[in-house]
Parts: sequence; structure tokens; C-alpha cells
Amino acid sequence: MNKYEELVFNNSKSVGYCISVVGNEKNYSAVIDIEKKELVLKQEEDINLTKYQFVVISDPKGSGIANVECQINKKWVESILVNNNKKKGLSSPDYYQRPLERGFDLYVVNLDFNEKATKIRITYKNGIVEPIELKINYVEADKDRYYQKVAAQNRSDLLAKMSVSCKTGDSLVNVFWQNATKDVKKILFELFLDNQQLIMKSEMDSDTMFKSVQGLAYGKYYFRLSQFNEKGDLIVATDLITFTLTAPNYGGRHTVVI
Repeated sequence: MNKYEELVFNNSKSVGYCISVVGNEKNYSAVIDIEKKELVLKQEEDINLTKYQFVVISDPKGSGIANVECQINKKWVESILVNNNKKKGLSSPDYYQRPLERGFDLYVVNLDFNEKATKIRITYKNGIVEPIELKINYVEADKDRYYQKVAAQNRSDLLAKMSVSCKTGDSLVNVFWQNATKDVKKILFELFLDNQQLIMKSEMDSDTMFKSVQGLAYGKYYFRLSQFNEKGDLIVATDLITFTLTAPNYGGRHTVVI
């Protein structure tokens, strides 16, 4: 853009540029690289959010904007004009209530990461400047990171539903749990020494929610609880959970544990 085009494009008193995220009501100022003539559209972390709106907020008395379009499959598609007379087309109408009350026009361009428009074109009244075209730079979210986050959250939710706990006594440990889902068919209990050497495995059905192990020497141990569905697929497994068995105090003094 030359200086005059920049002056018209960046007329802060009469025009503004926003992005609205369809599906979570998030709105923010659009990132536009003036030198590259480029709109940078960054996808939210949630990869399921693919639809966005580029909204040009225009004071009809001062911006000089006549029309806004986007190019999809080499065809120019007009934006949706929203104002006090035409209020349909905005994904976040409450966010834009103030400029609408002030009599501004909103030019709404629907953008989709699954069907990518390539350009935005802004046309001005009376040819005060030549139409300004912005390329659209789509910055996609990290899919692997998103799936890892979802998997971690799902596991956390399942572990919370398992509600695993243990109580120790003299040479024994009792472990309690719940089924993480209604699909649980098999439970696997594993016991390890302090060096994480496996010393015991025990399989139970989904009606059993308790395991008692007796005859253990004093010391540190670990256990892991895993739940499987009917096909033998793992639903969820705990990390190694530690417990310690200590000799009872027979010294005649009360032992207070905090």
C-alpha cells in the first residue's frame, strides 16, 4: 500500500477490523500485515473450530467503504452487510452491539479452514483509492498437540471416576476403586517392589472393586490398577501408586500421624 491507501485503510476513527470465532463466541482485533497486504487468520487450539468471521466495522459517513468481498475458488463473494436495518449474519451480535447502536455498518466475511477463501477485497466509494486486496494467511492449529491434550484430559476424567484409594495395616494393603465406565469387564491389579520389580498380578471381573494383599514385609511398594473392556482393550490405567508398610509402635506411647 502507498501512504494514502494506508491512511484510508487505517482510519481508526471510521473503520475497524475484527475476527469472530464461530462456536465459542471469542472475538478479537484482526491481525493484518500492511506491508504484505495480508490477513493472518490463526486457528484456535481446538481444531474443531474451523469457521471464523472477518468483520469490517465501518462508519458510513467517514470510512469511504462501498463493499467488501472474498474470493473462493476464483469467484468473488459479497460480504453480509449488517446494520440497524439488517441484523442477521453475525455469530456474536452482542459483541458488536455498540457500533451498531452508533449507526455503523458491519461487513461480515465468512471464512472456513475447510473451504479456504484466498483474498479479501475492499472497494471504496467514488474510487478514492483503488480496491485494496488482502491475501489470507491461514495458520492452522497443531493437531498432534490438540489430540494429546484431549487424550490427557480424557484420561484425567477416567482416573477421577476410578477414585482409586488404599489403606494399609500391619503387613497388608487394601486397595479400593470404582469402574471408570460402564464398558469395564476386566480389572488387572499389579504389585511391585520398591525397585519396581513386578511381584504379583491379579485379574478380577468388573463386579470386584476391592483388593487385599496380606503377608507383606515392611517397606515401600507400588501398585497399578488397569481396566479393560470386553475386547481386552485398555480403557484406563493408573500410574504407579506408592505405599509404605511400617512396623507398628509397641513402645507404649501414642503415635500421632498428621
